[in-house]
Amino acid sequence: MSLSALGQVDTSVTADHPLHAVFSKNGTRTYVATNLSDASRTVRFSDGTTLVVEPGKTATTGAHTWSGGNAVPGEPNPPVASPTLRLVSPSSLTTAGGDGAREDTITAAGGGNHDGTPTDARVYTTCGITGTHDPSRTARFALHVDSGNSVANGVQARISCDPTGSGAYTRSETYNYFATDPFPGRETYTQASGLRSQTGAPVDLTGGCVKLEVWSAIGSSASTLRTSATAGEGAQSTVEIPYTVRAD
Repeated sequence: MSLSALGQVDTSVTADHPLHAVFSKNGTRTYVATNLSDASRTVRFSDGTTLVVEPGKTATTGAHTWSGGNAVPGEPNPPVASPTLRLVSPSSLTTAGGDGAREDTITAAGGGNHDGTPTDARVYTTCGITGTHDPSRTARFALHVDSGNSVANGVQARISCDPTGSGAYTRSETYNYFATDPFPGRETYTQASGLRSQTGAPVDLTGGCVKLEVWSAIGSSASTLRTSATAGEGAQSTVEIPYTVRAD
């Protein structure tokens, strides 16, 4: 099955399993997932589609249906230290690239002060992560933001972890806000702004989730955040988590 037959990557649909992809062509979708475990797995997509994948197989459903592959059931995925997660509009973190750069709007603070408190935040998440916390590393991020010619705007970020995918984010790190300049053009907000606060202790992830929240801490104007850029477009907004990770 060729990629041209499947169409373009559709990042608007996510799944509860990291080894998945969704393609769209002529208004129809093809859903793809790989199962490297030693038991059958049902992958659930965010639009309600489900796909049963047998051990060691890759399967599809939707516009194209197929199952095959010869992965060794139960063979662990190779570990990846500090995997790079890319922001994909409207709400995803993924190790894959986007399908074309977008500028997500970060709502203005409305003249209020939301320093340290996510307010009307843009939220990007990924789940199904199993990994070991690496105390020798810290979280890193590169967020490409622009406040145009607005004065006194500040964009802020928080990274949180839910160890088991239960919905309880027990570990969070809030970074100092980034005061954008009053000139049109993207700037890069990174962890170099410094850690403002943290809650909870870092723990290992077992089918866990990672969440990034981005909001306006101060200022009366909206800002934009670049997302969904392909590798060829450059300036990809990214998050790196301090874990050695295997796909769950």
